[in-house]
Amino acid sequence: MFCFPYPKGSKVAPLRAPYIADSCNYSLTGPYTFTSFYYETQTTIPAELRRCLIREEAWTQRYKLSKSIKEPSESLRKYLLVSHPPSPSVVQGWLFFGLASEALGRDIAHDEFFDNDQKSIDVRIPLWFWSELKTRWSKLRTRADQDTYMQKKEHLKKCYNLALEVVGFQDFAGINNEHLPSILLSVHMLLFIITNTFASAKVLQTSLRAISTQLLVERMVDNGWCRKRLNFLDSMRLAYPALYFLASFPPTRAQKENHQSCTATRCHVTTELAQPLHRTPGCRCQHLDVPLDQVLKIVGDGGIPLIRIARSPSSGSIRLEVVPYNRTIPFVAISHVWSDRQFGSNKNSLPTCQVQYLNSALASLPLMRTDMGDGELPLFGFWRLLRETAFKGSSASFQPIEPGGTFEYFWLDTFCIPQDSTHNDLKNKAIGSMNLIYAAASNTVVFDTALQNMDGGQRAASMLHGGRPMFYAPTNENLLDVTANIVASNWMGRAWTLQEGVLSDHLVFPLKGSLAFLKLLRPDHDEGISISEFKDYFIKSLQKFVDPDSATRVYDDSFPSINQEPMSEDVRHCLLKFLRKALNVKEYREYARGTADRAARFVNAHTRLQSRTTTMTQDLPLILFNMCGLNGNVISQFADAEQKMKILVYSVGKLPVELLFSDCPRLGSCVTDSWIPLEVTPENFTGDHVLRLGKDGFTVQRENSSKERLKLYTISRSFVWKPDVPMILNVSDMPDDEDEQYLVKGVHGSPVLSPHDLKNGWVILIEPDEYNPRAARFAINRRAGHKLFLHFDCPLKLSRIDKDGPEQNDEEPTQTCIARRADFITDFIIERSQLTGDYLSMARPQNPQQFSTRIMVTSQWIYFGLGYLERQFLRWMFGDENKMSRLFYAAYFLYKTAQLPWIERCLVELGHSAWIKTFSPTWTPTGRWKWFWKLSNYEPPVPFMTINKFFLKAMFSVCVMFGSYTGLAMISLYWVVPYPVAELVSMYILAFGFKGVASFFL
Repeated sequence: MFCFPYPKGSKVAPLRAPYIADSCNYSLTGPYTFTSFYYETQTTIPAELRRCLIREEAWTQRYKLSKSIKEPSESLRKYLLVSHPPSPSVVQGWLFFGLASEALGRDIAHDEFFDNDQKSIDVRIPLWFWSELKTRWSKLRTRADQDTYMQKKEHLKKCYNLALEVVGFQDFAGINNEHLPSILLSVHMLLFIITNTFASAKVLQTSLRAISTQLLVERMVDNGWCRKRLNFLDSMRLAYPALYFLASFPPTRAQKENHQSCTATRCHVTTELAQPLHRTPGCRCQHLDVPLDQVLKIVGDGGIPLIRIARSPSSGSIRLEVVPYNRTIPFVAISHVWSDRQFGSNKNSLPTCQVQYLNSALASLPLMRTDMGDGELPLFGFWRLLRETAFKGSSASFQPIEPGGTFEYFWLDTFCIPQDSTHNDLKNKAIGSMNLIYAAASNTVVFDTALQNMDGGQRAASMLHGGRPMFYAPTNENLLDVTANIVASNWMGRAWTLQEGVLSDHLVFPLKGSLAFLKLLRPDHDEGISISEFKDYFIKSLQKFVDPDSATRVYDDSFPSINQEPMSEDVRHCLLKFLRKALNVKEYREYARGTADRAARFVNAHTRLQSRTTTMTQDLPLILFNMCGLNGNVISQFADAEQKMKILVYSVGKLPVELLFSDCPRLGSCVTDSWIPLEVTPENFTGDHVLRLGKDGFTVQRENSSKERLKLYTISRSFVWKPDVPMILNVSDMPDDEDEQYLVKGVHGSPVLSPHDLKNGWVILIEPDEYNPRAARFAINRRAGHKLFLHFDCPLKLSRIDKDGPEQNDEEPTQTCIARRADFITDFIIERSQLTGDYLSMARPQNPQQFSTRIMVTSQWIYFGLGYLERQFLRWMFGDENKMSRLFYAAYFLYKTAQLPWIERCLVELGHSAWIKTFSPTWTPTGRWKWFWKLSNYEPPVPFMTINKFFLKAMFSVCVMFGSYTGLAMISLYWVVPYPVAELVSMYILAFGFKGVASFFL
């Protein structure tokens, strides 16, 4: 047994680190401490440098360090790690066996980590280590005095931080050794276990530059993963145990697809659109056609067609019916991968067997109303859900819902988007409204063949804590495999499905016999909270408030038995966190409507698209346009991909400057906009500098208060660039400064711009990164006063030249270019083209829930305002409303109870109608519903949800002060759906705790 889990049924052999530390033994009682072990035993380090670690004064005088450095030994340690890196045997003996000994408080025999007489270490770490670690620190906490416990904890934390630092250096040093990557991976896994000892301990995550990550990347590629899919390891990093779990099983699609030739920038596996398959190989059923004329009419009128499967009572045959969408019709959106050949077709028809399967799958969906579904306020949606699930059934008596019992209508692109080329205008119009469709759907059902064939077990589950079982969920022991298979699924690797997943509020993945809801992909989500569980939660919350380390897993006796992998839940949590972050749902809904928010949306969408593929690159502008919160109908009418990209860039208005340095296909049809990328390529956006759009074009501006990293240099017009010829670039900031030298390779100028036609010179924008310097070259097009208008030419690949170091260039440069720092008073502008039409003003909400908070606040104010007017009216009619009969009070109470839902329904209906109207391609901001467009784009200085939260907290304090338990109950009901329950529990604990202390002293 091991600490970390392994995929069930995987035929991939576990990774093992070779044992090479036989000559490097670490002892707790030895002459060296953990800190000094490497520096005092490494024979390649000069003796005087080893002594300098002990004699800090001599080190300070010798190397004249700044007095601001508090620990000279730390600076020397970093220097020695780079100049004299430890050998792999030292790394294993010191950082693996030595750190394990420090964590357990005893000298470890190396063979304790061997199994089956193999002189190698399984990177999953034997289970006895976790058991002994948990026992030791539990005893120290309960039996040792506080000073002894804190002293040992701080010592282990110091050793842990040193190991973290050394492993980080080794990972990025790029040392060529066949054993080092697996040894470092084993240390990463050991560090992850020890993090459970400290609540604030950090853990290193994956990076494509790290050799231990590259080891797992190559393992994944060998198992059938697409290399482009793995770009997420830089943008959305994982903990090493989670990545190791993913790397230990081949994706199901690997049996049909060969990704060995794929690169980090392009997937070479392309699938042609083919006719859908039947459910069984021998099936010969007829294709079922959708009434295309009705679909064309609804799309032409600016509506959304919905499909209903109707069955004839007499013959039992089925047919497809089409109706236009309206707010009162709950429907399901279908998201699928066309290469699976289930529901994708180049005609508006599907085999009857596929339609029947789709009908049965949708019929098993429960009605999900845990959020503000159908535009309801949280309070009334919550009470309605309580009424629906008031009677809790047992697992034995649970029966799945009969077909047709939940959702009758659905949207499927094969049926609802005209597929024939004769209707391209309506096809583009329907595609441009896909963001609206997935945003308005009650559920989005994801059909992926690999997931549909996966058996995740069956467990009766409900949509609410303690509610009546409504569907089958995967069992707790299969949740890790289910989550990992969703991450590895083909659906997670497609570009269009990113938009569909982000815009959807409820994602559900049908499995073999069960349903996996993304929001409920956690253990026992339907079990409810008992009194004993609430008591345990209360005690642990107080304990964590006093001592954060007391809440760590290493002291938690309620953790599953030691016969299970103790790190399984941690790995599952890492994968689920990554899955939700990859879909970016929460961040997407929190954005406002301004330029900065559009820019943040663009960065997030671009980052996530780097690991996704599409066979139609011209679809990327539309996906990015929708993900940026803009109206996709604006650019869906354009067939030219270059025009789409220009509209996208000018609509976003603020873009990361790293786009200039990316080596990717760009617009080449015009000189003015030649810098605009045509594709999404791997890139890390730091956010330090941005390209901001102005009246004349784009300028480079510093985005935050970080130190300046980008510099502009000018080059004389007499210099002639020679393509594909290595050269030395000398740059200096001031005339008296020493030049910095870069080796420039791969200069590929724009074919539109010839160096001989240049009249005004060149401009170089350099990103002087320590490890990966890059640059972009511009041609000066014209001058206007203190403004220089630039045309982008090409990115430059640089490598820093160390004048004092040995020459490492494979090819001798044949020319030298001298660049001088640009004038500070000159404005450098990347010239823009002029587009007709105002596309920036077309931004509007992508989802009805984005203005549901406005409806919440508005309806409450209308409700209280009407109440005040009603009281004034009663006083005017009857003199004193307090003297009315009890029957009148009862009737008035029922009236007020129903009044708020009435107000809300009216506002929702009005807002929904306006929302649909403003998405029409022909609508303009000066149209009939301009008031709604202004309201939906307006964001107050403080968000509506924050205002409402502050109001609830204030009323909570007032109710506690005056002892109004009825008011506390009402506030709690309003709180539990939109805000975290843990925060409400903390408010109760603090309020009544303070009140109890105050009453004791007063």
